[in-house]
Amino acid sequence: MHSRRQLKRQTDQTTGEIQRHSRELIRTNRTLRLLKTIDALTLESHVSVKMVSEHITEAITQAANYPFVGLLTRTSGTREELVLSGWSGSDWLGRQNDPNLGLGRPLHIQLMHPWFAQIESSKLVPIENLSDVHLAEFLGCRPSDIKRIKAHVHFKSLYVIKLVARRRIVGLLVVGYNSLVAELSPSDTELLDEISDSIGVALDNKLLYEQNRNVIRQLKESNAKLVALDVAKDDFISMASHQLRTPLTSVKGYTSMV
Repeated sequence: MHSRRQLKRQTDQTTGEIQRHSRELIRTNRTLRLLKTIDALTLESHVSVKMVSEHITEAITQAANYPFVGLLTRTSGTREELVLSGWSGSDWLGRQNDPNLGLGRPLHIQLMHPWFAQIESSKLVPIENLSDVHLAEFLGCRPSDIKRIKAHVHFKSLYVIKLVARRRIVGLLVVGYNSLVAELSPSDTELLDEISDSIGVALDNKLLYEQNRNVIRQLKESNAKLVALDVAKDDFISMASHQLRTPLTSVKGYTSMV
């Protein structure tokens, strides 16, 4: 009887270990697939930051079935502002009909809250316990934007992760949950923590590529203007020399007669 109980205990323990290893293997494979997707998007030179953001949010949603995944990135025109570049989520959110979350325009946030200057890289935000004003202050946007988003989506908590590259914030990964903060477990956020560094590097590479492309375009435009100015200079010198040569010929003729 004792040996039978011991055998059952060992069997249960072995089964538990196998299940635990299976879960870890599934999580590892899921993470590797996401990292492979992010790397592939980074290597596509023709893909814009917006397209990269849309593909990344869709891949995360499909891999982990989060209710909402949003990606805010820097823009080329400012260093302290982020814009909603892409998001994905449950079908009831109506992504195709309203890509701007009910705002009618892309969401812009300012990196003004003290949290963005802190070492802490991620934060769980209890939406139900925060007013529109406090949430807008944290995200650096207008309370009216928060009110419109809340009318469009219904989450109980948010997980906000700083995407950092070269010691600066290049974007924010925002994930919405239908559970309260107290109801979330580490497994609900560990995948996001594992891929956040790769997303930050991918966004930074794309931002650098777009900045370089803008610089090249500006240089081409400046070069075209310089060429036009050079042609105008040659035309002016030719016209001026012709206008001066004509009266000088008459003066030289009268001088020789004298």
